[in-house]
Amino acid sequence: MLLREIRERALLAQKNLEEINPVIKCYMMVSINGSQFMPGDLAAGNSKLVDLIKHPKIFMPGQDLEKLIQVTDKIKHLKNAKPEKPENGRLMHDLFVNFETGIETCEFYEPQCELRFYSLDMEKIQELKGHSIVRKIGKTDISEASINVVVG
Repeated sequence: MLLREIRERALLAQKNLEEINPVIKCYMMVSINGSQFMPGDLAAGNSKLVDLIKHPKIFMPGQDLEKLIQVTDKIKHLKNAKPEKPENGRLMHDLFVNFETGIETCEFYEPQCELRFYSLDMEKIQELKGHSIVRKIGKTDISEASINVVVG
């Protein structure tokens, strides 16, 4: 799945969450093969996209990530460079554009959009699990032993 498709899934999950309007305070995370990200961290143009390379298990196997790793290393080096030079800003921008172009073509494992809760109120969480949208998605364990709620 491409990053663009992951963003689309997160947007749909956010719409699901708004429609559900849970009675318990929560927020959404995007989980990809065990790694978790805030939806905004995956947005186009976000400098946190560079951090994706720290999570090699989110990428489908058989891809050559070496160029992206090299660009990421150059970006890190520039961020840590002292003293800061004006020309480094332009170079940083160019490197990020290069990275972003490359990361957009990578294949990722399929994500899940899951809810995280500020408090553990099992009664409200169980109520949320019973919502028709959550049940239709069909990836939430309805048992009381689980607090995982998938909305996309």
